[in-house]
Amino acid sequence: MSPELVITARRLREWTCEAALPFWAGVQEASGAWPEELYKDGRANPDAVRRHRVQARQAYTYALATERGWYKGEEIVHQTIDFMWEAGQSSDGPGLIHRLKADGSVVSGRRDLYDHAFYMLALVWAEHVVGEQSHRIMQLSRLFRELKHAEGGYHEGLPDDPFRRQNPHMHLFEMGLNMRALGQEPPLLGPEPADIYRLFETHFYQADQRAIGEYFDQDWSLQETPFEPGHAMEWVWLLGWWERLTGVSTRHYRDSLYDSTLSAGREWLLDAEVPTDQGWEAERETSRLWVQTEMIKAHLTQGAYEPAARGIEGLLEHWLEPRGTWVDQRGACGQDLATTIPTSTFYHIITLASEAERVAEI
Repeated sequence: MSPELVITARRLREWTCEAALPFWAGVQEASGAWPEELYKDGRANPDAVRRHRVQARQAYTYALATERGWYKGEEIVHQTIDFMWEAGQSSDGPGLIHRLKADGSVVSGRRDLYDHAFYMLALVWAEHVVGEQSHRIMQLSRLFRELKHAEGGYHEGLPDDPFRRQNPHMHLFEMGLNMRALGQEPPLLGPEPADIYRLFETHFYQADQRAIGEYFDQDWSLQETPFEPGHAMEWVWLLGWWERLTGVSTRHYRDSLYDSTLSAGREWLLDAEVPTDQGWEAERETSRLWVQTEMIKAHLTQGAYEPAARGIEGLLEHWLEPRGTWVDQRGACGQDLATTIPTSTFYHIITLASEAERVAEI
């Protein structure tokens, strides 16, 4: 084990426990709701339309912190889950809505697959730390029966989209791995991680480009769209987790995605790239924070402990702010491009902090 990783993992845990978790606990509203984003000065933006899955991500964040012993977040989890469930009920059938205004009025009643991966993740973790969520898990799982696709996997939502994406399925895989790790049975009608893994092997992984396909036609024919390095790194981490839980070797896929994504030698991964004869070329000269957290998780999965330590050190120096907030996006010259602080990014940061603690055994 790298001594540098132990030191930086401890520093990231301290920042999470002493700065971020207390700061954001003060952001939660009396109703149990969370704002979509903060202004740069730390005030909530009252006018931002709220993706309802942000509530789920915050519930997961404080449930994970509670389970790790980093923060006593049971009441926060209870309040967030209750708000998520009660304010988000769909009038069209099983499932929760997509977007709300700050006053609780519905902007989009769409029942979205990507959203429901996080709604279920939040309920699974709430069941683990506070209990009494099994009935909600069963109710929510009914939506997956309606979304089941004849060509495998799931439709994008109700109403449906003309395309299909790997990203919602990746997060369904993540949700399933969490259930297994927590010793919970998969929802009766919900996705099985093994089914998503087969989709990864047969459709998502693009062997010729050693990358993850993002958009597909209804029959899983790949659409020509940019690749997202952050998702490739996220898959490396998830595949490592799948291997630990099942004993199924994923080394070939992990090495291929990891080496290809890092081949450009950039300190910070870009948000989107396109393949060329010479390798990867920037589609956008921007770098989101969440992409970097996934890169570091991939380092940890691959046993690249020194790059992981350097990555965490870089986050603490260039991305994470002392008060518990963050810079969400930087440009090609390192300039801060973010005009707000998205609440949703906390999910990525705390997952990295937890994984770093697990690997470093601190």
